[in-house]
Amino acid sequence: MKNKTKYLVAILLMLVSFLLIGATNVNATTTAEVNNYSDLTDKMGDNVTNVVKLTSDITLNEDYDTKIFIEMSKTLDFNGFTLTIPENQYLKLIYKNSLDLKFINSSSSKTAKLKILTHGTNPIYNEIQKAEYTVNFEIDGVDVEYEKDYEAFWTYAGDNGFNNLVFKNLKITGFNILTYTGDGETIKFSNVTKESNKKPIQSFLINSSTLTVDDIIDANSVIEYYPSSGVKVTADRTATLDTINGYWGPITVKKKEVQTIMATTEAELINAANQINNSKDTVIKLGSNIKLTAPLDFYVLGNVTLDLAGSTLDVTENHLTFYYGYKDVNNYNFRSNLIIKDSGNGNNGKITGVGFNGRIRLSTLDMAEELKNSPKTYGFTIDGGTYAVTGTGSWDEYIFTVFEDSEPKEQNITLNVNVKKGIFEVGKVDGEIFYFPSSDNNNMKANFNFETLMVKGLGVKLGSNILGKKRIEEVIPNDTKLYYTEANKVIELEDRTTLVTDVRASTDNSYPQYIKLAKETGLSVDNVTLPNVTFGYTVVPEATINITNIGAAELKITNVTVSDTDKFEIIGDTQPTIGIGAINTDFKIKAKTGLSAGTYTPTITVTDENGKTYTATVTLKVEQKQLTGLGISGLDSTWVYGTTKTPTATGVDDLGADGYEIIYSKKDSSGNYVNIGNKMPTLVGEYKATLSVKNPNYTASEASVDFEITPITTEVKVKSYDETFTYDGSEHTKNNYDVLWANNASPRTDNKLPNGDKVTAVITGKVRDVKDTALENNTIEKITITNAEGVDVTDCYSSIVKAAGKLTVNPITTPIVVKADSDTKVYNGTELTKNTYTNTDHVLLPGDMLEVTITGSQKFVGSSNNTVSNVKVMRNGEDITSNYTMGTHVNGVLEVTSAEQPLAIADQYVRVNGSILLSYLEQSVTGNEGNIDFTIKSGTALTYDATNEEYVAGATEGDVVMTVTAAKMDLGGDGTPEWKETSKDFTIHVVNKTDVNISGLSNNETFTYDGNPKKPTGTISVNAGTVNVSDLEVKYQGTGTTSYNSATAPTNAGTYTVTYKVPDTNANYTGTFSVAFTIKKAQLDKVTIVKDTFEYTGSDITPTLNNVNSNIEVTGDTQAKNVSNNTIVAKIKDKANYEWKDGSNGDLTINWSITQATPNYTVPTGLTSVKGKVLADVVLPTGFTWNAPATVLTVGTNTYKATYTPVDTTNYKTITDIDIEVDVKNTFDVITSVPGGNGTITPSKIDVIEGSKVKITFTPNTGYMIDKVLVNGIEKTVTGNEIEITVDEEKTVEVSYKKIPFTITVEEVTGATVNPDGTVTVGYGDNKDFTITANIGYKLVKVLVNDVEKALDGNTLKLKNITSNMKIKVVVEKIEYKVIEGAEQTYTIKEDTEARFRIDADYSLFNNKLYVDNVLVDSSNYTSKSGSTIITLKKEFVDTLSVGEHTLKVVFNDGGEAETTFTIAKKAENNNNNENNTPSKPEDKEEMKDNGSNPKTGDNIMLYVAIASMSIIGLVATTIVAKKKKMN
Repeated sequence: MKNKTKYLVAILLMLVSFLLIGATNVNATTTAEVNNYSDLTDKMGDNVTNVVKLTSDITLNEDYDTKIFIEMSKTLDFNGFTLTIPENQYLKLIYKNSLDLKFINSSSSKTAKLKILTHGTNPIYNEIQKAEYTVNFEIDGVDVEYEKDYEAFWTYAGDNGFNNLVFKNLKITGFNILTYTGDGETIKFSNVTKESNKKPIQSFLINSSTLTVDDIIDANSVIEYYPSSGVKVTADRTATLDTINGYWGPITVKKKEVQTIMATTEAELINAANQINNSKDTVIKLGSNIKLTAPLDFYVLGNVTLDLAGSTLDVTENHLTFYYGYKDVNNYNFRSNLIIKDSGNGNNGKITGVGFNGRIRLSTLDMAEELKNSPKTYGFTIDGGTYAVTGTGSWDEYIFTVFEDSEPKEQNITLNVNVKKGIFEVGKVDGEIFYFPSSDNNNMKANFNFETLMVKGLGVKLGSNILGKKRIEEVIPNDTKLYYTEANKVIELEDRTTLVTDVRASTDNSYPQYIKLAKETGLSVDNVTLPNVTFGYTVVPEATINITNIGAAELKITNVTVSDTDKFEIIGDTQPTIGIGAINTDFKIKAKTGLSAGTYTPTITVTDENGKTYTATVTLKVEQKQLTGLGISGLDSTWVYGTTKTPTATGVDDLGADGYEIIYSKKDSSGNYVNIGNKMPTLVGEYKATLSVKNPNYTASEASVDFEITPITTEVKVKSYDETFTYDGSEHTKNNYDVLWANNASPRTDNKLPNGDKVTAVITGKVRDVKDTALENNTIEKITITNAEGVDVTDCYSSIVKAAGKLTVNPITTPIVVKADSDTKVYNGTELTKNTYTNTDHVLLPGDMLEVTITGSQKFVGSSNNTVSNVKVMRNGEDITSNYTMGTHVNGVLEVTSAEQPLAIADQYVRVNGSILLSYLEQSVTGNEGNIDFTIKSGTALTYDATNEEYVAGATEGDVVMTVTAAKMDLGGDGTPEWKETSKDFTIHVVNKTDVNISGLSNNETFTYDGNPKKPTGTISVNAGTVNVSDLEVKYQGTGTTSYNSATAPTNAGTYTVTYKVPDTNANYTGTFSVAFTIKKAQLDKVTIVKDTFEYTGSDITPTLNNVNSNIEVTGDTQAKNVSNNTIVAKIKDKANYEWKDGSNGDLTINWSITQATPNYTVPTGLTSVKGKVLADVVLPTGFTWNAPATVLTVGTNTYKATYTPVDTTNYKTITDIDIEVDVKNTFDVITSVPGGNGTITPSKIDVIEGSKVKITFTPNTGYMIDKVLVNGIEKTVTGNEIEITVDEEKTVEVSYKKIPFTITVEEVTGATVNPDGTVTVGYGDNKDFTITANIGYKLVKVLVNDVEKALDGNTLKLKNITSNMKIKVVVEKIEYKVIEGAEQTYTIKEDTEARFRIDADYSLFNNKLYVDNVLVDSSNYTSKSGSTIITLKKEFVDTLSVGEHTLKVVFNDGGEAETTFTIAKKAENNNNNENNTPSKPEDKEEMKDNGSNPKTGDNIMLYVAIASMSIIGLVATTIVAKKKKMN
């Protein structure tokens, strides 16, 4: 029967196992990877896949909308890829169940995008089919891009909206808004940026007039945006979202900045409290213990953290008050949180107070009515630390007083209290942690979560009022247990529906009383602080380890270890058992000798009998040893530059060669000393040498010596050279110079001073023209003296003299001779001038032009010099005549000769016996300048009547030839007539005809030549009835020098007469009429040049001339290309009829030139060199040369002068004094070393240019690896086996090698103690011992090292020459004993006399630990004896037991146990039924509640199969047990 039972049970258990495995697998998360549209839509719509993960970019269908029906929670993982919604197509999501939909990006390196092309309406369509469905949506880490700035991103269609919408860690571009107010019951944003494609434009997160900023972000966040002003602002938390318009820029939701303030004094703590503001979260961290002397107020705005950091804030009897949420109308935040935490070890940080005023108050201030009704959600978190009120007065029973009745003032407050961990101590009996006195449950609500804490004190409880009315299950998590003391017992609270106010500790002051919340029970180990010692200590510090049993049962300590066994050791090797609430002090922690100065924090690990470990931190400070007698010798108070001094440190024998250093500092212009390093200074200045201790184990007062290095006073003279040049149009320099020392006339070789310092001078003198010549014009701009290392030591010389040389420019020796032109003319009443000249060819340089003044003038008859009165040479408007030698200029001659008077008189007619008056004849003469006289030259027909001054005709016709003579005229008064005596013959005809009067023309008119004929103005008339005008003869004749005789009016310039005459053929009449007129020359503007100087361009240049027309001929150099001086000649073509406006008509000479152009060149950049070299070592591009190539380079970015010489020096200038920068760097030594050996380093030493990078390679020996790399004493991180360093100073690189560490991992084992345990680190080739001890109740089976069994040396596992990681596995077996007789027996009261049990254990191991129903039985109630071990319960004891089943447990000294059950029955009375009256053991029954974790119908069919199977198994098992009992 027994075998059948066993088989049946085994089969049923296997069935249950298979079913449970199946049920477990049904709940596993499934992930599908998709790379195309079809797979995406299939997996998003199935009922199997939890996570759909993109493995490539996917574009939805471009021909029709994409519709997906979702029936279960889904996560769409974009995985760094892009999902594109095509143009004018929808993504339609239909929700057919309650579910969660998430869009995420699991890729940490790639950006995920949801890209939406242009659409007419909201492109994503969400339809929740039933109102009872709860649908949540979250998008995390997926950027959204939409081409338009219109529509909404995430909204719903139909009547049903989302439950929760969460947007976080993404950037959304486009859209007018992201979602609407009603799209979700709650909408939250975190780390979101919304930006428009174009600006300005209306842009919102949610365009809501009801939702506020506070509603959509947490207390740690802020919203920044760019409103219509264009200036970024931070949104007010109470502002409605329709006012948050990103008109000019993005809307950004981001975490607030955090300010961390350290406070080490009360004043600093007060100052820190005053810096709390709503724009930043604030962390105030205590740096030392602080005791308040006055009340202290904090305003909790935003997130405020007070970190005790292991220090104590002693409130004493001063209020410590935290005012929540409101400071004034400009500073409030109704979602503010206060955190009080302790980042120090354990709960060392404390807030302590005394009496009523020593408690901590959470409060608030009154505010405006409109703000009072705003809902306020505040948080209060305690995370570590100890909080104690030590007073025992009538009002001292509370640690925290929260919002008293007088404070909320109808402010609609909800406070969320979260105590993560902490210790609370109340001095007065019946004290509490929290006191909520408010009776206004409408305006003061609170939620609580207590995780791990201990409240110490007599009769203590967690709180009352609001807190006291809550059930324990409402304020502590399901996995947290509550224990409280009752006298000397610790009781676990089983009924979690108990009210908080009903759970209190005992007031029995015989034992420590407390309430404890913990997720588990066990031991508590206090942190240990060892007394401070000084390096070299001989008395080794030690301290007791306090181990407290905070559990509900006594507990044995099986092992105590410390982590740093090379520095600390545990004293004590017992395995004590600690009673409930007791403190064990059997163990001590002790430091070892020889520890270096510093702070040590090893970890103590305590292991209990169940193999569970507990840790605490040890703190030991080894202080530095004080040294005395430090000093510096070998330095005088002053010495001259160049003197060698060697300082020696004294009193440093204990420090070692690397244990100290001398640091030098230099006094600056402000009188402060500035650190310059550890190199002995050599330059002039005031210095301080300071000896400081580097050995970290020692400290000492610094020893210092002041000294001064003074400059050399010997004269250093720099003399620049003299030089002479002949003017050639170019600038000239002479950069050579001599260096003279101590007034010695002989220059120094290589410009080096006797001590080797080199003198470099920058010579800036330059000359071009003769006028630049001057004394000391070869200027010395700068003198620099450098030492052999290239360091500027100029300041180390106090007498530096500049002696500038002379640069001389001599003129061109070939003389320039200007010869004025000559001219002559016949007197005409105007001045004769001639301004043209010639000069010596090929002397003037291109661009240099003559400016000549000719001052000759002659008006009257005679001659005079055409004088060269002034000659200058000009260059671009500058007089540079001194650059040339002027010869003897040659004057021209101007000559005017006498002119004939242009006499004119027409023939006259006289009637026989008539007369003609002399005055008439005089009036008929024109052109005379002098007086006129008439004489009869021939003929007798006239005689002169002197009385009547007339010529009288006789009776006979005939012609009389008359001569009119004009007397000469001497206008100049020099006896030479300007007008010669001039005679003109004419004829008077004596005729027997009537003389008619002809008239009508103007006399002596003047016309200007214009190419057209000219004649006097007027109309000819004749006496009426005599001769027709048309019958008159007309004759035009030239007068004076004008030769003309024609009936046609003249055109050309000249003097003329026109005569109208009655023809001789007329038989009756006679008569003549003459008038004179002049045609003067037309005047022309002289030709001028618009621009006479041009710069070479490489192309032909044609200068522009003014006033050139068809009457002027231009010849000469009208076009040129290369640099040159050029001449253009302008001539009047028709000089007979044209003249210049000044009356002259000579040819004009116009000079112009092409000068050298500035060449195109690029100033070299990026030039580098090293100190100590000269400029000549710095290579310049082609065409460039240094002006002072011997200049020694000094460190820094310096500017030097250079010259650029073009290839074509004819047409291009040579450019001097170009500033070129050279970055001159130091060269530094990089010295490497391996102080401890065990490997090499390369290179060993290298000279490197400043700023360069150099790679250092480390090669450890076999079995070693790099431990530390120090660069100039600072540890650096090394990648691989090399490091690259930038050399900006002298570098020392030290590498230390250590053995390659290997880990030996000891697997956790229940039933044995391995020392050391956990993970142990050893070095390559090391040996390591492990002590392995089986715990009480267990025996050691075997030890496996890397799965290979190893033998122990006693109880020690010895591992030798370790060269790899190892894993130790200890195999033990629990020691179990069996009840071989009396198991499961039934004892009948009044019938049986004893209950006897026999156990297969050695009787010597029995130590009177016998438990019935887990209660220790006094030894008087049973007997024991050997025979294995026989236990007999006495009748008197057994009869006291209740009817029913009981347990028996016997515990032996080796930890083994034996257990069985036995049944107490009562003999049946008056009952013939022989069956035992054995009542069944009552079972606890509890109605199964659906807490949300029970599967719903259809969720998991396999789970129901498992439940049914378990029911069958239970039924079968019950049947078997019943049958066995019946058989017994």
